[in-house]
Amino acid sequence: MSQRVIFWGHRDPVEFRDAANWLEVHCDCRFVPAGTVPLLGDWAPDWVIVAQQRPGEFQHDEVERLMLRFPLAAWIALLGSWCEGETRTGRPLPGVQRVFWHQWQPRLARFLLGQSADSPQRMPRTASEAEITMAGLAGPQAILRSAAGDRPLTSLRIRPTALVRCGNARWTVFRELLAEWGLLVRRVDCDRTTRIDIEPPQATSALYYLCDTGPGLDCDREDFAADLRRFQPLGAIAIVDFPRWQERLAWSRAGADHVLARPWLIADLAWSLRILGSGLNSTTARRTA
Repeated sequence: MSQRVIFWGHRDPVEFRDAANWLEVHCDCRFVPAGTVPLLGDWAPDWVIVAQQRPGEFQHDEVERLMLRFPLAAWIALLGSWCEGETRTGRPLPGVQRVFWHQWQPRLARFLLGQSADSPQRMPRTASEAEITMAGLAGPQAILRSAAGDRPLTSLRIRPTALVRCGNARWTVFRELLAEWGLLVRRVDCDRTTRIDIEPPQATSALYYLCDTGPGLDCDREDFAADLRRFQPLGAIAIVDFPRWQERLAWSRAGADHVLARPWLIADLAWSLRILGSGLNSTTARRTA
């Protein structure tokens, strides 16, 4: 049964538009403008998403009143770019788990589709950020299941391979993490001068490409797009530092199926691999057409 969702706030800002469109397709979603009170009759939500463009847009007392009205609903604050300093400059909404606008794809989707141990539906409202993060560490193996028959990626006839482009400081993390999940892991660019040559994948290969644009890696979107043309992966993930909307769009146009924002969670990466393995993305089709 489709999840019932109240999207409380304005859906028009470009930062919220993709998330709002996804909710409209995948959920029974009612859109309620900020500053108004939902009039829903007997309809009760499973989720309330507070789309907050800036700190102070929603007052604590109005959130608490709506919580009393819908005591069984799980709450998420979907935060715009003006809220990225809110942990230092403002007081978080009580009992509301926070997701920044550039985190909606791996977090909001997996929460609502019930694939996450750190979902607000499974965590008490009093849970701290540290407790939520620790809960998320328990879930990646459950998340890493293909949509076809809900089997683990590693049970497929073809063992998937991950090509990773990253700096030296992060290579060990990705190598051990992806190997633990059962993927064959190869590195593209051991450093800035040495390149490992990998032949284009055979038709039987399940290949994923991951580019971490953090310190120690001289990689721009042109390099990223060139690697995608060369390796033709099943899916591509770019990890970038707190992207602006225009930057996220540019990475998507370069061929990234998912753009993960740093700091990312292990469950974020697991969810992205699961979705790419299910064949539900359209970017790969456009890239190889």
